Amino acid sequence: LGSPQKVAREWIDFGRNLMELDDLAVDWYGKNPRDYYVTIDGEGERPPENAKELYRDERVTIHKPGWQEDP
Repeated sequence: LGSPQKVAREWIDFGRNLMELDDLAVDWYGKNPRDYYVTIDGEGERPPENAKELYRDERVTIHKPGWQEDP
């Protein structure tokens, strides 16, 4: 029971322990509602031209729309 954010965090923590994924990290980006564009291995919805890149590694990129305030 609780807010959607609290319940989601608890389920994520539970799943992390269940699967023993030590290298998994979760970051919360600002207050909701928020929009993000996530691509994994080049798959996923492409961000618009004015999007700002928030994260990139070998496989994953995360962008936010240009109109959305920074977290």
